[in-house]
Amino acid sequence: MNAQLEALLTRTNSKFHFNSDECTWCLSGTTRDGLGWETDDYDAETLETAENDAIDYLTEILDQEDSAELEAEAEAEAND
Repeated sequence: MNAQLEALLTRTNSKFHFNSDECTWCLSGTTRDGLGWETDDYDAETLETAENDAIDYLTEILDQEDSAELEAEAEAEAND
């Protein structure tokens, strides 16, 4: 498995699933609050394409979480 994907999966407490018969992939995991989640199935002709798409997906999610945390911190500082 791609090392970057492995690192992202560890950081996000996620698992990567690739179905070579159907040429689809999905992610599943647990949130910080302990809630389970799973993405829809996405098409990918190869494992490499699926891994790269999963990297893009997880990176986008982490960027959104980081932005939300920074916004919350800025708001908390403004209210102090």
